[in-house]
Amino acid sequence: MSSILLAKFLGIFLTVLGLGTILNHQHLTSAVDEITKSKALGLVSGIVPLLLGSILVSTHHVLVSGLPMIITIIGYVFLISGIIRIMFPDIWVKLIRNNKEVLPLSLVGLLMTLLGFVLIYFGFLV
Repeated sequence: MSSILLAKFLGIFLTVLGLGTILNHQHLTSAVDEITKSKALGLVSGIVPLLLGSILVSTHHVLVSGLPMIITIIGYVFLISGIIRIMFPDIWVKLIRNNKEVLPLSLVGLLMTLLGFVLIYFGFLV
């Protein structure tokens, strides 16, 4: 897959996810609390990042500076996140519970939105 196509896809995905996180902060905080209490929900929450990361890493493992490297890093972040959630759920739950105050969801949402805007810029405008 081309870097431009993946930048478009990931840009839209991360922007919507980031804005949703910012706009629905309370709802998402409750959802994350429920996920950390339910083993089944925790397992299911690892499937999407594992799938997305596996696809990105296997189709776009490009270690060239610039946009291709950003997409490759995003792929590895998704892949590692999915692996941790599925293979080491207790560690994932502990990380989430211990870092709620250190890295609030609104900040995570802002970072996702900014990264999404950067990818949309490179995917659609450059």
